[in-house]
Amino acid sequence: MKRLALLIILVFLLSCSRKENFRKDDKKVDTIVAKTNIKNEYYTRVTRYNLIIAGDSSRTCIFSYQDKDGKVNLHLGLGSTSRKVNYIEQKPYRQRYNEIKKLMPYATADFNTDSLKDISIGFLMETGDLAIDVSREYFKRYGNPGRLNWQQIHGKKREHVHEILMSSRCSENLNRLLYPIGKKIDKVNPIEKLMFEPKETVFRYNVVESDTTQIPEYIMDGHISFTVTNK
Repeated sequence: MKRLALLIILVFLLSCSRKENFRKDDKKVDTIVAKTNIKNEYYTRVTRYNLIIAGDSSRTCIFSYQDKDGKVNLHLGLGSTSRKVNYIEQKPYRQRYNEIKKLMPYATADFNTDSLKDISIGFLMETGDLAIDVSREYFKRYGNPGRLNWQQIHGKKREHVHEILMSSRCSENLNRLLYPIGKKIDKVNPIEKLMFEPKETVFRYNVVESDTTQIPEYIMDGHISFTVTNK
């Protein structure tokens, strides 16, 4: 009887283990990458990549744009390309970045990586915690800029913004994404609609995880993109 009882317990434990492993595998199968080709009159090829998680299509995407010369620009859906296009999800930056990280191997497998020239993140304000981090670094190094529109940011102030973007979490995160394909950030492209907005603005677009007592008075914004080079 003792042997029979031990055998029953052993079979029960093994069956529980198998079920747990099956559920883990099932979760992996539950997330797939969707690839959509989009017609565009300006580019020879536009492709969108996004995750489908438990049957729901995520709006956090990578867009790959290839021009007639074969040059590729990657737009990471961390911020929108236009304020008229609102596809940013109510997810914290951390979560959106992790989704982009999962999509990158699929997006970069569809073109010759030597043709990758630019990578963009869209409007910085819409990245939430990333925009807060970048702005905090600016405050530490150059002080409070006050509220500024794009016409008021020129000369040294614009140079300071470029320096911060190249040395902050922004470039670090992008370089992590580019490392597997032998690329890195080279320099900041001219920034469209660069400005500093009151910190309340960041909450309009984002789920923020940062300590609200440590958010700078003004948050940097503008359409951010970088040129890419070999490591």
